[in-house]
Amino acid sequence: MLLTLAVVGPAHALKGEVRLEIRTDDPEGRLAPGTTVPTEPAHAGPLTVSRLRFDGSRWFAAFEQARDRTAAEAPARSEAPGRDRRRPGR
Repeated sequence: MLLTLAVVGPAHALKGEVRLEIRTDDPEGRLAPGTTVPTEPAHAGPLTVSRLRFDGSRWFAAFEQARDRTAAEAPARSEAPGRDRRRPGR
């Protein structure tokens, strides 16, 4: 089963970061650098997380496929689904 881990928001700053609308209880685990996630729509990805950070109120990520602001704008409003890794009984 695939769950939506995050919704990719607008580009932030010039280095290719995007704001994320987090939909998971474990963003640092499920969106850790090096993780590749599919996208919905599929033509926007897959995306490989190169950096993830929290500024105290919002999450931001950079992806290997988007090295600058222009490239980071392409997957905006895409969903990043991932596998349900919950333990049985949870």
